Amino acid sequence: MKFTVSVDNINSIKDEVVVAGVFENTSKLAGLLLDLDTAVSGIIQKTVSSGDFRGKKEKTFFLYPETDVPIRRILLTGLGTEAGFTLDRLRNTAAVAAKAVREIAADSF
Repeated sequence: MKFTVSVDNINSIKDEVVVAGVFENTSKLAGLLLDLDTAVSGIIQKTVSSGDFRGKKEKTFFLYPETDVPIRRILLTGLGTEAGFTLDRLRNTAAVAAKAVREIAADSF
């Protein structure tokens, strides 16, 4: 499995899965998460707004965008509360994401 950290143009991503962290109780997306959401026709915002994904720590949710962007899957990963976010939580979140990707047998993320 290949793991890549990048802030490249979304259209240049070649990985099977893009992992996107979401803080708990996020109501409005911003920054790179908003850029990704815009590229995939708002599917992330719709999922968060509907309550299907709430950003709770260690929770994951796969999305399958149907757009021209070359992203097959987006893995939303819960970051927990923004106030309680630490480097240790980031490490744990990365491990949770890696496990979820491994379970679907993706080669890269």
